[in-house]
Amino acid sequence: AQLSEEVVGQAQEQHVCFRTVTIVVRFADFETHTTSFTLKCATNDVKTLFSTAMQLLVRYFKDSRKIRLVGVRVTKLGKERQEMLARWNFYISSYSQIDVRNLSCEQKS
Repeated sequence: AQLSEEVVGQAQEQHVCFRTVTIVVRFADFETHTTSFTLKCATNDVKTLFSTAMQLLVRYFKDSRKIRLVGVRVTKLGKERQEMLARWNFYISSYSQIDVRNLSCEQKS
């Protein structure tokens, strides 16, 4: 959770959202694996980053080898305001009637 908070904190300081979450796992024997997942909507939410990273990590926890390093990075960055405008354009073009009080774009599990 701390790693997710640090990554999201940096994204928020830079006023950017991300769509792709990548994890890096290095085992004790230095074998390294990376796995990525691209979200449908950009975000800078720590809970979304943490849950996505954990979903990507689960398969490596099943390995009997010891893990030496876990890293998390985010890519497909965009400015928060641009991302919000893109969401508005999506909602406006997708629905004939929208309730602006309930607009959200969260990744569903």
